[in-house]
Amino acid sequence: MDEHSYFFLGNCQTQYLSSMLGAVSSAERYFLGHRYGVNLALDGPLVPCVDKAEFFAAAAAAKKAGRRTILVLQETSRSRFAKRMERKKKQFSDTVLIPHVGFKSQWPEPGKDGQPLSESKIRRMWEWEKHEFLGKLERSGMQDHRAFADVFWHRATTQLRFYHPGHPNGSLFAEILEQMRPNLIDVMPFLDDLAAALRRSEGIYQNSNHTVEPRVVAALGLEWGRTDFYRAWQGLAESGSADGVQDAVARAREVIGDPERLSVVTWPFQAHFRSALGQACVRLGDREAGIGYLQQAAVELKGHGPTVRRTLTQAVRAGRPDAIESVLVGVAPHLVVFEEEHPGFRGCFQAVLGMSEGRQTLTRVQDQTDPQSWVHRYIGRMMAAA
Repeated sequence: MDEHSYFFLGNCQTQYLSSMLGAVSSAERYFLGHRYGVNLALDGPLVPCVDKAEFFAAAAAAKKAGRRTILVLQETSRSRFAKRMERKKKQFSDTVLIPHVGFKSQWPEPGKDGQPLSESKIRRMWEWEKHEFLGKLERSGMQDHRAFADVFWHRATTQLRFYHPGHPNGSLFAEILEQMRPNLIDVMPFLDDLAAALRRSEGIYQNSNHTVEPRVVAALGLEWGRTDFYRAWQGLAESGSADGVQDAVARAREVIGDPERLSVVTWPFQAHFRSALGQACVRLGDREAGIGYLQQAAVELKGHGPTVRRTLTQAVRAGRPDAIESVLVGVAPHLVVFEEEHPGFRGCFQAVLGMSEGRQTLTRVQDQTDPQSWVHRYIGRMMAAA
């Protein structure tokens, strides 16, 4: 085992980083904070989520054993607890401050009167957000933080990088850690491997398209918001009538077949776009096409829970054991399911078992998956209880 022990304190971004660390290092890791399992696309082992007493007891034990203990703090504007933790730094060998990243201006809340903010107020909100972010970068000890902030915001307006105000894709985390390399390489000797893994990772995904309003696109000058790709995705998310869905699907199919139009965004957004197209095809009654898009998206997203469940549900309704087998084998190396998600998956697996070829299909999946994977173990429990 690695001679370092890592203690993460923060929110979903910190938990995501700690899990990704587990994909490249065998170091001991602990996380103190809320568990955001359903929003995480984890490409590494889940970090133990402990309470405050366990957190400090583990730190003391690691230090007594002669291990180097690293406290990884995440600073947010509302992180009072993190600020109090600053006073406890002496209980750890080293402390790393990771800036929280977000883009709240992209989804501005209504004003006090309940009315949408004007474009000028949205721009002022963004100016304050940029000022606040610059302070976080400086306090983290990042070198050339002003130049990095300029590049960060330029890319945020030219590339779609956030799923939600505080949920960016993996490549954005990689850029921050690479910029902080001089400060981190001593306490994270595997930093280069971690950054590479982050670039291959989806990031933190909230199960919603979270489309951005046209007035926000105009106010912030979001270039990606004017692309064929994003307009097609908005159409899939907002179409209501059957005619609207049909038009949205037609536009989306044009985009999905054109690599140049897809190149404006990174692969996670392409995969979620494919998932939205699959759902729209199902709504139109074209279940076979919908299953194809959903199946591809589920594997590309490395086991995104809601997409896997949608794929299984539609494959059962279509009587497609081949699609069930393909998607479960494809996502098995990555899928992590938390207790709160079990009811949804239980219903999907029970529906598969109810098919005439269901048990044989799940047996074939087990034959092709790692016995330690969640998919393999859960199938075993379901078939034993059936």
